[in-house]
Amino acid sequence: MDEGVYDVARRLGQALAERGWKLAMAESCTGGLVSSLLTDLAGSSAWYAGGVVVYSNEAKRNILGVPQAVLDKRNTCRHGGTWGGANWLAAVPPNTADGQFGLFF
Repeated sequence: MDEGVYDVARRLGQALAERGWKLAMAESCTGGLVSSLLTDLAGSSAWYAGGVVVYSNEAKRNILGVPQAVLDKRNTCRHGGTWGGANWLAAVPPNTADGQFGLFF
């Protein structure tokens, strides 16, 4: 991976740590790549709470709660995943992942 990408990740981690925030993620099209990048950094457990990778429509429906109607009508990597990722991040981090800031890819 390009060192510039790690530099951005380190700066993100530093900004989160300075604020006492934790990051929670839901990933689809990236297949866990972003979470892997972040957890490659020493000390990331101080600011990275965790995440979920949902690639198939079944996982988006069962884990993120994306309605079947959304999956049937949309590009599921982009639209269905975004719908579910936003809802999962809104519901899950405060309760189970202890996240205070969420991202979906």
